[in-house]
Amino acid sequence: YYIYMQFFIISLLLLVLIYKHILIILIIIELLVVNISIIIHTVIVQVRIKFYLICYLIFSVCERALGLDLLMITIHIRGNDLYYI
Repeated sequence: YYIYMQFFIISLLLLVLIYKHILIILIIIELLVVNISIIIHTVIVQVRIKFYLICYLIFSVCERALGLDLLMITIHIRGNDLYYI
């Protein structure tokens, strides 16, 4: 349980430090989603309620699809996936 929390904190730090490429941001967000789903699964197994995990996974799939669509639109318009702040 604690190692997944450490992975979660490391992925948050990566998200803060590496923010120039949209594709890398999407990969780090996917790492966050996987970590959160594992943490939710370990908590829910003790409570025996699977509905919240299914809802979370549905929303994460929608987030993945929207992220890939935004990446494709950005590459189509700009020609690359660099994000300048």
